[in-house]
Parts: sequence; C-alpha cells; structure tokens
Amino acid sequence: MLKTYRFYLSLENSFCQDYVSEKLLLLYKQRNHTIPVVRGGFDYDRNLPPDTVINAAHFRSARELGVYLKELGSNPDRYAKVLKEVDKLTGLGHFIDWCDICEKINTVTASKKIPDIKAWSHEGKCHPPKDV
Repeated sequence: MLKTYRFYLSLENSFCQDYVSEKLLLLYKQRNHTIPVVRGGFDYDRNLPPDTVINAAHFRSARELGVYLKELGSNPDRYAKVLKEVDKLTGLGHFIDWCDICEKINTVTASKKIPDIKAWSHEGKCHPPKDV
C-alpha cells in the first residue's frame, strides 16, 4: 500500500503527552516514498528534524491541509525535496543520539522523587482532540 500513496496519515484519536504512534516509527524504518502526515500529543516540531513530517496541527482545517497535500503531491520537485529529508530518518538509528545519552549518564547528578508513579505517568497526560 505504501508504494501506491504519496502520504501516510498518522492521526491519533487521543492526544497523549510524549506518545508517538508506532505506525510512524515503522514508516521511518521502511524505505519507501511516503511522507507522514501527523497529529497527536507528541511534540513533533521539537523532537523530529524539520521537514520530516507534515504536522496537521499547523493547518486551520482539514480542507487547508488537503489543498496543501494536493499541491505538494503534484509538484515533483517539492515532493522530492521533502522525501530527501524523510529518507534521512530511514532505519530509526537517527532518533537516538548515543553520545548525548552516554554523556548524560556520566555527568548528570540530579535526581527526582516521584511519590506516585501512576499519577505522574497517566493522570492529565491524555485528552481527546478539542477542535474536531
């Protein structure tokens, strides 16, 4: 199916802080010519390199997003430029900066007590979309 379509919609039905769908990660793992269109609670703009997803939250309406996707899909040069950025993430290894992790393990000494792990990890972390 991914060889047929130019875009893959990865839209969450519940917006959870720091949650990204495994479907998006699997899309990056494969080498195909599909650009992910995302919407959810994950901070895509902060956590993914620029121009590797199309964030539906940046559009005022589904119609505006549709017009943009139609224009992008019909312009081979622009579409190829975005695909080149997406291709840089193929293999998932690019999501992990091993040097940064190693440095933090060996230098950061701060600690934090979390009295109720369930409340910290679940309460107030998810909500349904408010604009649909």
